[in-house]
Amino acid sequence: MPAAVAIDWILCLAAALGLLWMLVPLLMVSIGWRPVRVVVLEDPISVEPSSGDPSYRLRFSQLLAAGFKPLGTTVETCWFNSPLRWQRQSLQGERWLASADGRTFVALHRVVLDEPVRFGAVTLLEGGGMVQTACPGAGLSGDVGPRYRRAEVQNVDVVDLLGRHRKNVEEFCRERGLVAREATLRDLAVEDTACTRLTLKGQKIRGYWQLLLIVLVVPLLGFALMLHTPGREARHLHDLAVSALTATAMFAVVRHHLLNVSLRQQALKRHGLG
Repeated sequence: MPAAVAIDWILCLAAALGLLWMLVPLLMVSIGWRPVRVVVLEDPISVEPSSGDPSYRLRFSQLLAAGFKPLGTTVETCWFNSPLRWQRQSLQGERWLASADGRTFVALHRVVLDEPVRFGAVTLLEGGGMVQTACPGAGLSGDVGPRYRRAEVQNVDVVDLLGRHRKNVEEFCRERGLVAREATLRDLAVEDTACTRLTLKGQKIRGYWQLLLIVLVVPLLGFALMLHTPGREARHLHDLAVSALTATAMFAVVRHHLLNVSLRQQALKRHGLG
């Protein structure tokens, strides 16, 4: 096999793998196949603050002062949580503390490493369902189905968050005729997973298809131009592979910006930083 032909086939293989890497998440999201798995670590020690994390230590101390006790950690892994990503695992996990009556729980977590710790109160409901009050949240306030409600607040301390959460629970239960219940860490994991699945179902993906088309336009135009270039009749396979690799590279740059640079900016902005 001539070296040029071998190189073309290698380029084609690389292009095919690149297109799969780019397209599979969007296709899986489009058909609704988005598995979610939660690992539960029932170890109160895992909730203890580590050295060098004053933000976490502050919230942890405030919760202890409010009568909460460390409960354990949950780590969520979601396939295709975004049309841009194959898999995402919760950063550092969600570390939970529980109230003395076992009806209110607070999770401490982060979206990006260099942000202040996020915290949110959760109460489960009889027959399934959950009320969440998160600080600073992620712009996802509202009802998720008939038995799940998420409220978001910013720039509050633990005492204020718990007070607002109590009102949110009372209001939601009164509206829907529901009752709060005691729960365990595994109960929390089950309901949190159910809420995640409902949230993912409501995700709009039209903009991602438009983004994909924009990314593909330039390489496709380049390939079309090369198709009509005299003397390149024997190089069409090579040109197609190069065009596909160009599209993959452009997509990788856009993806990095959205999943890293933009995500960090948005996360810090929710705290009033950045």
